[in-house]
Amino acid sequence: MDGIVHATYVSARMHQAVQRLLDAGALTNLQRDEAFNANRTNAQGFAMGMETIDRHAKLTPLGREVMERARRYMAAYC
Repeated sequence: MDGIVHATYVSARMHQAVQRLLDAGALTNLQRDEAFNANRTNAQGFAMGMETIDRHAKLTPLGREVMERARRYMAAYC
């Protein structure tokens, strides 16, 4: 479960980093296409991870807070 929680959180953070590059308009057309594809993959990984976490994880209060913040961020993209 630790690995799933970690990977799910990292998926949200990777999405955020790539999204900031997209929002800044700092990418070439090819890079932008790759970034969109990466973020699609990141969003799918996050959604699958959260489904497993919601079903099986017993998070600490801090863990719940961290994952809920990630969920709020990702809500616009999933």
